[in-house]
Amino acid sequence: MNEKKSRTGLILILLLTILSFIPLRSLRFEFNIEKLFPAGDPELVFFREFQQQFRSEIDDEFIFIGLKNNSGIFNRNFLVKADSLSQFISRQENIIKVYSLTTSHILYFQKDEINARPLIHIDRPELYAADSVYLFESKEYRNLLISNDGRSIAIAAFNKQYLTNAQKDQLLDGIRKKTEELGFDETHITAKIRVERTYVKEIDKNLKKYLLISLTLICIVLFLLFKSVKAIILPLLIIVISITWTLSLISLTGHSLDIISSLLPPILAAICMSDIIHISTHYMEQLRLGLPKKEALNKAYREVGLATFFTCCTVAAGFITLGITNIIPIRNFGFFAAIGLFISFFITFVVLYAYYSFSPVPNAALEKKADHRWNIFLAASFRFILKNKAFVLVLMTLLVGVSVFYATKIKVDSSLLQEIPRKNSILDDYRFMEKDFSGTRPFELALILKNNTTSFFDLEKMKQVEEVEAFLKDGCGIG
Repeated sequence: MNEKKSRTGLILILLLTILSFIPLRSLRFEFNIEKLFPAGDPELVFFREFQQQFRSEIDDEFIFIGLKNNSGIFNRNFLVKADSLSQFISRQENIIKVYSLTTSHILYFQKDEINARPLIHIDRPELYAADSVYLFESKEYRNLLISNDGRSIAIAAFNKQYLTNAQKDQLLDGIRKKTEELGFDETHITAKIRVERTYVKEIDKNLKKYLLISLTLICIVLFLLFKSVKAIILPLLIIVISITWTLSLISLTGHSLDIISSLLPPILAAICMSDIIHISTHYMEQLRLGLPKKEALNKAYREVGLATFFTCCTVAAGFITLGITNIIPIRNFGFFAAIGLFISFFITFVVLYAYYSFSPVPNAALEKKADHRWNIFLAASFRFILKNKAFVLVLMTLLVGVSVFYATKIKVDSSLLQEIPRKNSILDDYRFMEKDFSGTRPFELALILKNNTTSFFDLEKMKQVEEVEAFLKDGCGIG
């Protein structure tokens, strides 16, 4: 590379960086649990077919609201407020259906006619005793909409699928404001869209936090190596441009940042810094040996440039191997990480050459003994290893053994709530619903007849299904 080519490359990088801010503005943060399922997996295919056949996909779009009244649920003021909340939710644009004790009706026969009456007579407290008896004897209501201690009720609402982030926030904020306005003793809201929005906010927050931490550490390392504030600015600029290009590429290809791809910026920052340090330190070593600036720069690029490129290819190949997985977010992470590595290498290669070509010799290169202590330490460490080969081998064997032992103790936990910070209020709401109600995670079981000549309407089959239901409830603790 010469000065003319480096100048052209620098102008090209500047133009592309300016243009990259256009798609960067439309980059989205997204959390979709369904994308974490292996694509093409037979179990997933069956699940999709099950959802279509029974239209059960809407059951995943739940909003469960637990309302607690310390004096018990059969209190007129409490029931009026609960009914007001139920009516408010049912009027929301993106709500499909609402189940609530205050809005449910009982169907019954009177002679030859079908009639209906309210499950709870809100405005007639004298009937509360009779309503209570009927309610607690009806397991379909008792097990789903009333807490174990009888002091809380649940409102179950189901929203439309594929809501935008703005629609999710609007719906959740509206419900939260209404519950605060009504003033219940306790209110707990659990919802799939709330978990999704919490994850998106955590992804956004963690991306900024980890990127800030990584850049801070990079600044400290660069200052220790080059002992100059000026030497920190250029590497940071290279890192920022590399990350900007990669994120813009993600946006241009129609993808969004998720819980996995949000790790890309700090990873790229660390690897990009490695390339910068390799080239810069070798360039300064050649200057300390007395070579002219241009010759030292060209020699550094000949000797280290190719090595760093091969290192980049090796690391990128490791990320590309993630493409063999059928979990789409992991696959995308591998591909974008590999592309980001080559982007960062190209930018580092061009910008560093241009900078060192047009700038004076760095002051750190004039310090002949700048690395004297480090060389002494490395030489002493090398001599120690040569003299104590057996000890080093035994120590490494022990460390590997201990590592393997504890690696086998790692537990696989698929609970998404484990990824949410412990101080987040959403965890308290989920614990309340798990403790006082039947939880929030739906369990669906498909029963398929082996013999096509029989039917689930046969009495014998109905009895068998009832046995399965009893087993799930008593043996598996499913509500």
